[in-house]
Formats: sequence, C-alpha cells, structure tokens
Amino acid sequence: MKRWPKYINRGTILAVVAMVVLVACSNWMVLLVFASALLLGYIYREMRGRYLQKEEESAHGRVYQSMEEAVAALGDPDESITTDATRANELSGAVLVYKQHGLLVVAGEEVNLADIADVNVVNRATPYTVGQHQIVFTLRRKDNPYVRIDVGYDAEYAGTVAEEIMSAISEDTPKSSQASPTEESSRHTDDADSSVLSE
Repeated sequence: MKRWPKYINRGTILAVVAMVVLVACSNWMVLLVFASALLLGYIYREMRGRYLQKEEESAHGRVYQSMEEAVAALGDPDESITTDATRANELSGAVLVYKQHGLLVVAGEEVNLADIADVNVVNRATPYTVGQHQIVFTLRRKDNPYVRIDVGYDAEYAGTVAEEIMSAISEDTPKSSQASPTEESSRHTDDADSSVLSE
C-alpha cells in the first residue's frame, strides 16, 4: 500500500483528468482544442525548464573537480597563479588564467573576466580564532556574487598573489597600494574595502 503514493503525482492526476474529459466529450472541436491546450502546456513547461537550467548554469559557472578536468575542457592555461604552495597541483591552490576564453578558474569555478567588478584581500582571523587570508572576487551577478580562494596565513604573500591576479586580469589597470591585507586584520567582514581592482 505504501508504494502507491509515488505513482500519485501531479502528472498522473492531469493524465486522469485528460482521459475523463476525452471520454466525456463527443464533440471533435472540443477535443481538438483541449488536446492543443495540453500540447502547448507541455511545450511551455519543457522550454521553461531548459531556460531555467541554462540560467542557473550561467549564473554559477561551470565547476571542475580537478586540475586535469579543467585542462581537458579548456586546454593549458595562459598562466597559473599559485595561491597555496602546498596545493599548487590542486584547483584549491591555484588560479588558472585563460585570456583567450576570457575567464579564470578560481577554486574550481569558472569566472568570466567581464563579470569581475572587484578583487579584495580579506583576513579571516578574529581575536579568538586563527584564519587564513582570502582573495575575494566580487562579481556582477545577483546569484552567488562572491567567489573566494584561500591564500594562507602570510599577509605579505597574500598581497603578492592579489597583485599577480590583478595584473593577469588587466595589465592596463594601475596597481593599487590597497592590496596589502594588513589593513583588513582589524575588520571581520566579507565586504572588505581593500580593493585590488575596482572600476
């Protein structure tokens, strides 16, 4: 008896209603209009589902599970910026730069260069806990507007990595003296003011 509920869903109910209407109606014109409405409803639902799926994929960007997977899909990067020397061969320890594709691979996630609005360095430590510095990419998208990657506990190294990323994104953009994450040590917020690249 417990197995029946999985077969009773919205699609099943609509199919039963459609069968009842088809049996009850003897007018061919009514049947034709009803069948057309069902067909249009089905087409609309399929098209809307595909559209929402594409929107979700474009909003988040493709996510790769390994360095090999990213290279297989995109080819060898123009530049690889090491963010963590102990994990340089992993996506969590490097930023891959693909200038021809117009994107970066940050912590395994594709980030379009055109979507990058700002690059910040944030110190995640608090007076009570030890935390790594992070490079935070602020993106021009409503859903999931931040992408982060850890760069270790060394503030000077974090600033150097930030400068390398800024240079890779746009060589025409002047380097900012605000790249040093030491200014963020007293701030414990995701919306850091230490912009490395800002428009």
